[in-house]
Amino acid sequence: GRSLTPSRYVLRGHALWNRATAAERAALLGAFCTNTTVSALDLFNACIDDKLCVTLGRVLSTNRSITALNVSTNLITSAGVEAIADGLRSNETLIEMDMSNLHAPGSSLEVKLTAKAEQAFADAVDAHPALTKMYVALRHVPARDLLTRAVERNAAAARAAQRLK
Repeated sequence: GRSLTPSRYVLRGHALWNRATAAERAALLGAFCTNTTVSALDLFNACIDDKLCVTLGRVLSTNRSITALNVSTNLITSAGVEAIADGLRSNETLIEMDMSNLHAPGSSLEVKLTAKAEQAFADAVDAHPALTKMYVALRHVPARDLLTRAVERNAAAARAAQRLK
């Protein structure tokens, strides 16, 4: 079900969400562009597709309170990953992201992202100053290595900042 607290919004298998139209789903996600109370957005297995990833990209580019995003186990392909990457490029607050176990619509197999999409995502993560936890399966070795280095760099910087406190 869905739960809402001042800091976390969880949307998993909620009957109203499952019956919502694409426009209604986009409107609900779009509301997070201006929401300042939710810090974690959990969209695990919530029928998120490439079109909704465009909305999520907008949310990431404008929202300054979300620090954790889970879009694992959704119907996201290369186009959706690129849309999320676009949003990450102007986001500085996201700390943790789970984008594992992505499936193509109509398939139970994990999606194979294009090298272009993986590189765009890795480039966005590399430019991101705060992401310290990332769960995603990248097959393109240069993209995977870049993403790993970026997350490790950010985690080391976060630990150093914590020691200074």
